[in-house]
Amino acid sequence: MKPARWCGYLINAALLALSCFALDRPLSAPSINPGVYNTPCLVSFTREPGIRLSLFLDGTPLSPDSTSVYLEGTEGEEITYTVQAVFTPIEPGLPVLSVSEYVWTIDRKKPARPVLKAVPAEEGWQVSLSLSGEGMLSWCLYHRFTGTLARDTVLPGSSVYVPNGAVLCAFAIDSAGNRGPSASYAAPVRNEAGSPFRVLNPVPGMWANTQTLLIESMPGTVVLWSLDGSDPLLSGQVYEGPVLLDSGGVTTLRLCARDASGTLWSEQVLYSVVESPVPSLGAYTAGQPVLETGDFYELPIPEGLRYSFGDTLPVLPGGKNILFSAVRGMLRYFPLTLSDGIDSWRIICSSGRSHSTSEKTVSRSSSSTDDPSISIHGWHFIAIDYRFPVFYSLDDGSWNEYTGPVFSDRNRNSVLDWYSPAWKSGEVQRINLPAIPAVTGIPEKGMTSGPVFLSIPDSPFAYTYTVGTLYAPESPSAASAELASGLLFEVPSGSASRFQVRYLAALDGIVHGELSADFLIDRKTPRIPSPGIDPQLVWSRSPVRFSPSGEDTLYVEITPDLYARDGASYILSGAPGKKIDYRISVYACDEVGNRSETVTRSITVDLNAIYVNASAAVPGDGSPSRPFASLDDALDIVRGRSLWRLYLQGRSEIKKQHTILSDLELSGSDAELDIAPEAGFVVSGSTMTIRSCTVRQSFSGPDTSRNQLPVVAAARPLFDLQNAVFSAIDCNVSSAGRQSYSLVRASGSAVSFSGCFISAQAVEYVAAVDAKRSQVSIINSDFSCSAHDASVLSLFSSSIVMNNSRFSVSVGLSGRILEAWESSAILDTIVFDRSGVSVDNRDSALFLDAKSFIVSEKSVVNNGFWKRETRGSR
Repeated sequence: MKPARWCGYLINAALLALSCFALDRPLSAPSINPGVYNTPCLVSFTREPGIRLSLFLDGTPLSPDSTSVYLEGTEGEEITYTVQAVFTPIEPGLPVLSVSEYVWTIDRKKPARPVLKAVPAEEGWQVSLSLSGEGMLSWCLYHRFTGTLARDTVLPGSSVYVPNGAVLCAFAIDSAGNRGPSASYAAPVRNEAGSPFRVLNPVPGMWANTQTLLIESMPGTVVLWSLDGSDPLLSGQVYEGPVLLDSGGVTTLRLCARDASGTLWSEQVLYSVVESPVPSLGAYTAGQPVLETGDFYELPIPEGLRYSFGDTLPVLPGGKNILFSAVRGMLRYFPLTLSDGIDSWRIICSSGRSHSTSEKTVSRSSSSTDDPSISIHGWHFIAIDYRFPVFYSLDDGSWNEYTGPVFSDRNRNSVLDWYSPAWKSGEVQRINLPAIPAVTGIPEKGMTSGPVFLSIPDSPFAYTYTVGTLYAPESPSAASAELASGLLFEVPSGSASRFQVRYLAALDGIVHGELSADFLIDRKTPRIPSPGIDPQLVWSRSPVRFSPSGEDTLYVEITPDLYARDGASYILSGAPGKKIDYRISVYACDEVGNRSETVTRSITVDLNAIYVNASAAVPGDGSPSRPFASLDDALDIVRGRSLWRLYLQGRSEIKKQHTILSDLELSGSDAELDIAPEAGFVVSGSTMTIRSCTVRQSFSGPDTSRNQLPVVAAARPLFDLQNAVFSAIDCNVSSAGRQSYSLVRASGSAVSFSGCFISAQAVEYVAAVDAKRSQVSIINSDFSCSAHDASVLSLFSSSIVMNNSRFSVSVGLSGRILEAWESSAILDTIVFDRSGVSVDNRDSALFLDAKSFIVSEKSVVNNGFWKRETRGSR
C-alpha cells in the first residue's frame, strides 16, 4: 500500500498584467481532503466568479465544464490518483493564476491475515504477532478460568504473553481502515518428555528373540535409524512403523531425529540377541514383528514364566490370561517382557487400529470466496470476515456494526444474530453458541488403576478426536475419528499408559473449539519392597532397627504395637523381662492403589536374653539356635545395668567367680549347675533371681578359702550379696565339703527363697544365710545345715519372715535355727528340727539378743531342741 501523501502548490505562470488582480485572492479547495480512503470518492471544486477551472486526472484533461472527479477502486486493489486544478481568468489571453495538485489513494485491498507463533514460557506461551505488509495489529485475549478480558493494538513484531488456558486472536487494520481476516494461535504440543522421540524397543539387555524396532515420537518429528554403525542422518532409514531388526549377536542401534523446529536429536541402544525358542503365546509365531491383538484378545502367559510390560525385569507370575481391549480409533503398542529365569524374550503386542482418513469423505464448502467467512477462535471470539459492512446483535441485545471478533464467555447458551445489507438481501443470520461442554469421566488427580470411560453428555456438538500417549496427538480435523457415545480406555494387567485426548467440537458446519483430557491408567504392580531386615535374623537380644525401602508409598504393619520410629527407620524395642514375638509386614502402594506383594518377617526380640545348653555345639552366640555351652561364657557378655535373662538347660559348670553388676535372672529347664570350689557369685548393687535350677558346689580337697580371720567372715560364700536383691525360686541348692562358710552372705540386701530346698554342709561351722542390715524372706522352703556347729540363719540388724517352711540342723556339738542380733522375726507355720550326736544337748532353736524380738509367731513346731528360745548377749 502506498503511503498517503498530498502536495499542493500554486504556480504563477506569468506576471499579473492587470492591476485589478491581487495575490491574496481566495482559491477553490477540494471537497474531500487528499489522503487514503477505502471507498470511492467524488471530489468537487468551486471557483470564484471571473475565474475559469480546468481539471486534469493523472495528466489527462477532463471536460471543460467539469468541476468534480470520481475516484474509484475495485475490491482487492489499491489505486493512487493525481488531480491538477488550473485556475485562469475568464478573459482570454491572460496568464494562469494558479495550479494546484492533489493526491488521493483508494485502497480497497485488505491486510493479510496475521501470523501468530507461540513458544513455551513459564505457565503459558509467548506469542509473537507478525504481518506481511503495513498496518497495525489488534488483539483480544480471554482467560476463561479467571474471567480476564484484554484488548490492545500493537505494531507487527510485538509479542503477547498468553497464560495457560487463555485464548488469543488478532487481526490487522491498515491506514485506510481496511480490516483483515482474523487469526488465533495454535499452541504447539509441549514436549514434557525432553526428547521428541522415545525408543520403546529394543532396550539394552540380552534377548532370546529377534527384536522389533518400535518408536514413539511427537507430531512432525522424523526419525532415522541404522544398524551398521553408519550415521543415520546420512544413510539411515526413515522410521514409519514397527520393523523387525534382522540382526543377531551384539548390535548397536543408532537413531537420529529432526523435530518440527528443525532441531536434531540422537540416541544409541546397545543390545544382544542369542536365539532361544519362544514360549507358546497364543497366536504369536517366532519372527513375527508384532503380535496383533485386534479389538479384544486374551493372551495366555504360560505357567513358570514371569512377565512385565515395558520393564526389562519381569516380576509378575505367569499362569494367567492377559486381556487386551482396544480404544476405538487408536493403535496402541505394548512391549511384553517374558523370562523363564534363564532366557528373556521381548515381544511387541499391538491393540486396536489407527483411524484412516479414507474411511470418511470430508465435505468442503462450495461457497464463493466473496461470501462472508465465519470462524470461532477458541470458543470465545466469533469472527465474521466480509468485504461489506456487517451488523450484529448478541443475545437479542442492541445492534452494532462489526469492527472485530465478537466476545462471548460461553458460560451459558447464547446466540449471535448478524446481517449484511450486501448479502442475501440483508436477511438476518443466526449463529448458535451453546455453553462450553465438559468432558466427564476424567479420573480424579488424573490417574486411576481402573478403566476410564470418557463422554461429553448433553452436548449438541459433533466431535472428532485424536488420541496420543507419551506425546500429545495432532489437533483433530474433520477427517479424524468421530466420537459416538464415548470412549472406553483400558490397559492390560501389569501395564501403565498415559492417554492424551483432543476433541474438536463443530456445530452447523462451524468449528467452535477444542476440548481435551489427559490421564494415566496404571495397572503396574509396584515392585516388592525390601523390609530392610536380614532374612536370617529371627531372634535378637537387643532392639532391632530396620529401614524398609521400595517404590511409591511403603506401608509397614508391626504387631504387637511395641516399637518406635526414628525418621524412616523402625525400632523393635522389645519389653524388659520377657520376649516379644514380632510380625512385620511391608508392602508398597502407588498413588492409584496398586499394591505390591506383602513381605513378612517374624522376629523375636528377647531383650538381654542368653541361652545356655551344656550339650550345644561350640562356638555359640547365646541365641536359641546357637546357645552357649558354658554358663561362664554367657555371664561374660552381661554388661550394663539392664535386666539380663539367662535360660539354662542341661548340666553345665561354672569354673570362675563372677561379679554381677547387672540385674540378672537365671531360669532353668532341667538345668543343673556345678559350681567349682573357686567359683561363685558376687552380686553388687543389682538384682539376681534363680529359678528352677539345681545348684551344686562340692569340695574334695583342702578348703583354700579359709584363713586366720574369723571363720564366717573369712570364708567365701556361694552367693555374696552387697546392696543387692536376691531371689531363689523353686531351686535346689547344695554345698558340701568346706571347713566353714556361709552359703549366702548378705549385706544391705533383700533375700528371698520360695519353694526351695537348701542344703549346706561343712566340717566345722556352716550358716545357710548370714545377713547384716538386710531383709530375708523364706516361704514354702526346706533349709538343712550340717556341721560340727551350725546356724541355719544368722542375722544382724536385719529382719526375717519365715512362712510354711522347715529348718533342720544336724550338728556334732551345737546348733541353732536362728541367731539374731538387733533383729526381728515373723514366724508362721514353721518346723524346727535338730538331729545329730551330742553328749549334752543344751541347744535352743532361736537365739535372740536383748535388742531382737519376735514380731509374731504362729504354728511353730520344735523338734529335738532343748528349748525353743534363748535370750542372751553377744
